[in-house]
This record gives sequence, structure tokens and C-alpha cells, in this order.
Amino acid sequence: MKIQTLLQDKETYHFLIELKNGSIEIITDLIKTEYCLILYELHIDGLGKGMSSRTELKNAVIELGKQFDVKEVVIFGGRRTTGASVGIVAKNPKKLIK
Repeated sequence: MKIQTLLQDKETYHFLIELKNGSIEIITDLIKTEYCLILYELHIDGLGKGMSSRTELKNAVIELGKQFDVKEVVIFGGRRTTGASVGIVAKNPKKLIK
């Protein structure tokens, strides 16, 4: 899995991540502490419905955490702009440990 930083402006990052069936782009505000990577207002764009799995997306975020040399990643998702739940914001943060 290849992860490329396309743009960084202060705490906002734009990543390109190559997955099995194509690429996705992630835009997020990012805070790194000594042991944790916190992703705020995370947005994903790219592959359509059924082209990836939650497991593959989870593994991509864990790989991102490895690149930032942290032990865990916490995600606070952004407001959905497409799909079945437009306008919805995830209520609970997702915590991933590598």
C-alpha cells in the first residue's frame, strides 16, 4: 500500500492512498502527539460503492499511523457530502491501534 502526501498546509493534509482496486484521497486535519495520530474532519474521496472494504480502509489508516510512527490513530469523521447519509457526522470517534 502506497501513501503519498499531496499537500500539507499547517495541520491540514491531503493524502493519496493506493488500494487494491484503485486510489482514494483523504483530506483531514491532523494532530500528532508522541503516541497518537488524531484525524479531525476526515473526508474520503475516490472509489465507488463496493470497490473497497472497511478492513482495507482500516488498514490504510493503520499504515498512515505507521508512517507517522505512532501507536494509535483516532478518527473524527467529517460531515458526509455524498452517499446514503448525506449531512450526517459520525457520533463517536474511531480508535485504531497498530
